[in-house]
Amino acid sequence: MRFVILLSFVISCGGSAVLGARLVLAGMRTRTAPELAYGASLLLMGIGGVVRLVVHGFLGAGPEYHAWMIGAAALRLLTLMALTWGIRSIFRARDAWSLPLTLALWAVGVAGLGVVVSAPGGLAEAGVRYQLGDLANALAVAWGCAESLAYYGKMKRRLLLGLADPVTVHRFGMWGLGFSGALASSLILLLGTAALGGAITDAPAVMAAVQFFLLLTTGATWFAFYPPQFLQDRIRNRAPAGTADPG
Repeated sequence: MRFVILLSFVISCGGSAVLGARLVLAGMRTRTAPELAYGASLLLMGIGGVVRLVVHGFLGAGPEYHAWMIGAAALRLLTLMALTWGIRSIFRARDAWSLPLTLALWAVGVAGLGVVVSAPGGLAEAGVRYQLGDLANALAVAWGCAESLAYYGKMKRRLLLGLADPVTVHRFGMWGLGFSGALASSLILLLGTAALGGAITDAPAVMAAVQFFLLLTTGATWFAFYPPQFLQDRIRNRAPAGTADPG
């Protein structure tokens, strides 16, 4: 079971990093800030996941590995900053409240990094405060989940009126599903760590649940941005007559 969990973790992190790298390259070519920011968050999430696996799964959280813990927390903060900036740029660029919310989440993330820096003993020393950075990321994911699902609902209503492309609607649905999986895995990690502490990595059922939702996130997000042609054809063939197709 431990090997399966480890393998799925590597697959999910690798998939996230590759997808993020593709979006970053696309954003650099088109000079599209939202695509660049969101792609960077996926790339950093994949890299940061591997670093955290090394720290918590192999090295442990002793003071001798404090530099590794700080590195993992710094990657977590960069992921948070890229993700929230991407969400704001995509969904709420014109809403005045989105910038203060973004900065507030960054402040919580910075505080979380500060906790890690000041606690060489890790979770055993800092207690529940050690999860502050993870809480900030979970809140950011919850924001993205709410925005993507709300937009998917709007697109579905447009589809019924013949004003939307069914493939585009499906892609937003996959994106919402990806955010939902990320939120579920974040909440399981938060609650599991609060209940089990460092022993969470030795709880197969909890870690299997986390990996299931991480794999769901990677797969759904990949289909959201790069759906295969056969899937696009199937969606269009099953769509109600009269729906828009920008072709």
